[in-house]
Amino acid sequence: KSEDKLTSFSKYISRMKEGQEHIFYAAGQNIDEVKSSLFVERTKRLGFEVIYFTEPMDEYVMQSLHEVMGKKTQNLAKAGLDLKLDKEKFEEQEKLFKPLTEWLKDKGLSGKIKDAKISQRLESSPCALVADEYMVSGNFQKVILAQAYATSGSATNSYYLNQKHTLEINPRHPLIKKLNELIQIDPNDDAAKENTLLLFDTAVLRS
Repeated sequence: KSEDKLTSFSKYISRMKEGQEHIFYAAGQNIDEVKSSLFVERTKRLGFEVIYFTEPMDEYVMQSLHEVMGKKTQNLAKAGLDLKLDKEKFEEQEKLFKPLTEWLKDKGLSGKIKDAKISQRLESSPCALVADEYMVSGNFQKVILAQAYATSGSATNSYYLNQKHTLEINPRHPLIKKLNELIQIDPNDDAAKENTLLLFDTAVLRS
């Protein structure tokens, strides 16, 4: 691995794990932010190398670079991630947490998110907001806000900044497990609603 030094796509590909199909990357405002990003948690734990991008234009360029030397690129902050996990176990988790994902979409966070799903990418964090493949990520929304030409009246900026993302939840996290229990007992539980909004606000900041 590059040990936090600059590397090339060819060198990254030469170090890819057997069976790895994608070049994984994550973007942020600085190296420390990206290294501690919730989006890289499980990917790194499973031993995959992740390319860190920290310049404002990096993610913009990568949005158009879908393949390098026969390997597809995968933004870890966007949909489409497939870590080849145990399919049967994952489907069991989807079924177990279906009451919660449906409640989050239709009631708990109605109007705030596009959808709610079980996550493959989270290891220690309870949830994250994930952009669709052709939408801008949370990091790129921050880049748009920071640009000198960004104005509150810009229709283009408004379109990008108001896009709704999918909330991915970590089925192993104790807060998510408790929330799943609470909403099945009482869908109108005040504690469940308050904790959900707190989790959402935290996800907005960290995603």
